[in-house]
Amino acid sequence: MMWLINPEEQSAYSWGFNNALTDEGWKSLNDYIAANPTSKAEILNSQVDDKAFKEKKVRDTDITWISSENEISKPLYFNIGKLAEEANNVFFNYNLSMVETLQYSVYNAPTGHYDWHIDAMHKGQHGLTRKISFSIGLNDPSEYEGGELIIGAPGLYETSHKLEKNQIVFFNSIVTHKVTPVTKGVRKSLVGWIKGPNFV
Repeated sequence: MMWLINPEEQSAYSWGFNNALTDEGWKSLNDYIAANPTSKAEILNSQVDDKAFKEKKVRDTDITWISSENEISKPLYFNIGKLAEEANNVFFNYNLSMVETLQYSVYNAPTGHYDWHIDAMHKGQHGLTRKISFSIGLNDPSEYEGGELIIGAPGLYETSHKLEKNQIVFFNSIVTHKVTPVTKGVRKSLVGWIKGPNFV
């Protein structure tokens, strides 16, 4: 059974649950990442030419894309789909179509971070756009320092989340957010996006 996270941690920008991944979801995730090593994340220059490039000043993260077509990952996608359905029914009420490819992310000290960005810059391909973003903490926050997920309007209204292990936070994909530098240890998370028909 899932429970809402502490009400003090809810905000106008983000909502979440504890106990996000089931035992089957955890096994599916661990089996997949054990067989698929991480690589340096790229960022998309969507304002210029849609070409991906690596820029550590903006993002320094090691990632693995988790295919939905792999038998190993199917229990994980089922788990995420149920979470997204519940979150959408409670908080968003969007017209949703699919879970986009999931991303396992590792932030290593002392430079692991992801600066301010949004996940839905423009209308998506094939008539679908990102509507809901989420992040799940995969390790105990005592294992690292820094690495807070900040959601909101930079300099105006910001909500900080130090994700507990197996805690998920959902937020609108058009809202700016960042992960602050990890200054000690390693931060691990699972991030993803729920897509639906383009907003009119």
